Amino acid sequence: MAHWLLVHGNVLEKIMTATNSELFIQTLAQAAARWALPLTDAQLDLMRRHYEAVVETNRAFNLTRITGPIESAIKHYVDSLALLRWAGDRVSRNMKCLDVGTGAGFPAIPLAIAVPNWLVTAIDSTRKKIDFVSRTADALQLDNLHAEHARSEHWACDDQFNIVAARAVSSTANCIIKTAQHVKRGGALVLYKSATMDQAELKEAASVASQHRLKLADTFTYTLTCENETMERALLVYARK
Repeated sequence: MAHWLLVHGNVLEKIMTATNSELFIQTLAQAAARWALPLTDAQLDLMRRHYEAVVETNRAFNLTRITGPIESAIKHYVDSLALLRWAGDRVSRNMKCLDVGTGAGFPAIPLAIAVPNWLVTAIDSTRKKIDFVSRTADALQLDNLHAEHARSEHWACDDQFNIVAARAVSSTANCIIKTAQHVKRGGALVLYKSATMDQAELKEAASVASQHRLKLADTFTYTLTCENETMERALLVYARK
């Protein structure tokens, strides 16, 4: 009897996982359609596989507190893809993009999947997180994604990037200090933030940006709706002078 319960429990877990995966894809596909983001079924499936890897790995090692299918689809993947709405015709160009503090691979993996012609580099100071991103990129055959264990402020990289993105890491001024050196001339530093930012933080950021030859060129606002929760978000775009 105990053996039957164990097997039955495993079957139920697989059914629940399959349902979560379907709900994830459905939520992501609907949100992408509302934003007119042309994600193919193959791209949605790759994001599903990344999501499942995040959930599975999260059981042994904390990658993120957000693991529910709807919440993950909106707060991780759709939020990551907001950069493409801002980017406009840049999406069709061959761009080099750096994701600083990628964590479980956001926004690096959704961007690398959605824009195969972009060369995406993801860095993080936590070895286990960057190892996860690297393994997952290999498993998904994302040849346009490179993951490296590094702190942005100490990273000795000979290259510079068209877009440097930072999501959910430190204060705006601190982000600028740590990442400005990686933005090439004509490029942009894009910071994912809440749309309701403190004016004192923005003022401090403006001063620091000027010292690093950056200037706030755009504030791209958007809304995320997750079940009964509405989040006002913004991309702060600092252009290299």
